[in-house]
Amino acid sequence: LPIAPPAARRCAAPARPVSSSQYRVVQGDTLWDIARKFGLSLESLIALNPQIKNPNLIHPGDEVRVA
Repeated sequence: LPIAPPAARRCAAPARPVSSSQYRVVQGDTLWDIARKFGLSLESLIALNPQIKNPNLIHPGDEVRVA
């Protein structure tokens, strides 16, 4: 079997915006980290995302509104 190049063997996808106002969560992200990346307070990020019932529990692949 061919061995995949190192980039293809990564567990977590690189962080990238879904659109200019959405961000897709990657493994290891917290809302605090995401807020900091986008220059927001944690409180404002939580307010932008009422669909997140527990701010301490987000999952890779979740989409978070950042604007």
